[in-house]
Amino acid sequence: MLTKICFAFPPSEKPTFPTWRLSVLKAIAAIAGASLEKIKDPEFSGCLPIKCKTPAIRLTDASGWVTEFGAVCRSLGVFMASGAGAADLYPSFQNLSTANEKAGQIDQWIDYCVHELDDGHGVPLVDQLTKSYDAQTFEDLAKSLRTSLSLLELHLKTNTWLVGNSMTLADVVVAATVKYFFENVLDAGKRKSLPATTRWFETCLSVPAMEQALGKVAYCSKVKVPQAKGGKQKKKGGDKAKGGKQKNKQQPQKKKKEGKGSKVSQLGLDARKLEEFGDWYSEVCTKSEMISYYEISGCYILRPWAYSIWDSIHQWFDGQIKALGVQNCYFPLFVTESVLNKEKDHVEDFAPEVAWVTKSGQTDLDVPIAIRPTSETVMYPFYADWIRSHRDLPLRLNQWCNVIRWEFKHPTPFIRSREFLWQEGHTAFATKAEADAEVLDILDLYSKIYEELLAVPVMRGKKSQKEKFAGALYTTTVEAFIPATGKGVQGGTSHCLGQNFSKMFNIQYETEAIGGEGKD
Repeated sequence: MLTKICFAFPPSEKPTFPTWRLSVLKAIAAIAGASLEKIKDPEFSGCLPIKCKTPAIRLTDASGWVTEFGAVCRSLGVFMASGAGAADLYPSFQNLSTANEKAGQIDQWIDYCVHELDDGHGVPLVDQLTKSYDAQTFEDLAKSLRTSLSLLELHLKTNTWLVGNSMTLADVVVAATVKYFFENVLDAGKRKSLPATTRWFETCLSVPAMEQALGKVAYCSKVKVPQAKGGKQKKKGGDKAKGGKQKNKQQPQKKKKEGKGSKVSQLGLDARKLEEFGDWYSEVCTKSEMISYYEISGCYILRPWAYSIWDSIHQWFDGQIKALGVQNCYFPLFVTESVLNKEKDHVEDFAPEVAWVTKSGQTDLDVPIAIRPTSETVMYPFYADWIRSHRDLPLRLNQWCNVIRWEFKHPTPFIRSREFLWQEGHTAFATKAEADAEVLDILDLYSKIYEELLAVPVMRGKKSQKEKFAGALYTTTVEAFIPATGKGVQGGTSHCLGQNFSKMFNIQYETEAIGGEGKD
């Protein structure tokens, strides 16, 4: 049983580790019922590595030190397992079949805390708030932090604790770290996207030993850093950033005829990838039971295996954008011809793909109704009603829906189809700089979907003027490469619409008062 934790600071004039790591040791000691003793003897401190970045603990036999924070937590966890107050914090390994699994889950959260939260965000944020503050760098770090915490939020939406049904070492370590962010970085507005994390954090601090070690939380009301200054001026037409991530339903390839030059096998694939790529790809999609062909060309049935992938993408991305302050909504599938035709360049680009409803039963409609190929003209008339003041900005909305694009050539499964599932985000800002930042933030998330969720490498870039989204100021994209054909394929686009649509739909707002006088 662990009765005393001996620790020492790195041998430097100033600590080179986040101060909350010492709070973690205090919490562990309090829960384990062990004393915490600081070693001051130079004989011991001199044994620590010069680049030690954490309060190190001395091994129980005094033969050496553990200096990396993840290893420190795990080492204490092993010894704590037999402690009366800490039996549930870390598995005792008496039942190896379940203990190893639980320990692995705990270790995973500790690594997430050390590498993603501490080293990735905590250390640079402390530097920003105490040494070399830069407004843009701080905002970038704060955004990135919320993105990282969205993983925690997603897990805690359906779980009370990080591992199992009670507090573990993972909760102790992560909560002590999150406390710093809640008190110094994440103000009330930023915490709105983290309700489950906030609930879990407060539950952790309600444990007497945790409150004793960490103290009560003083939530950040306003980040104590110099505020970026900028002129306040009247501006008509909110700059917009718009992004769309597509998940297509599939278009069948012609069935490969059996005969000369083809393999005959009912167990594997008949077509050869490098010689008959189109047929090979179609076989992969059908024989893997991802899709089934539908009687209407260009429309497909997404079978459970395919839809589960979309579910995973949906769940991950939804958590990420909510962490940025985006809210979900839903607009109707239909749009009138007069509204659709408001933006000439936009409509001309989509005109061949627009599907129209012209009948109700056997009766012709007086006015044909278009089925959305995208939702700018559906949503922006209402943005003009909702955005009246600078207080209404930024407006960040996203919808998960299907769209219809009817006329096209060479339909391809999961690449190009008449109906497909996607998300489209439509955000409005007071300045182009904010819109530009949003474009790149969303593009970064799209690249992570491919590279981190799907293990598909992509390249980021900017579309040419000819290829950009109709009506956009510019379009950024992530593109994948198909080695078998030597071609690229568009994976997702994020657009800056500038003021093109805001002027078209008369989206204006009243700025803050300048010199005591209001401006329209």
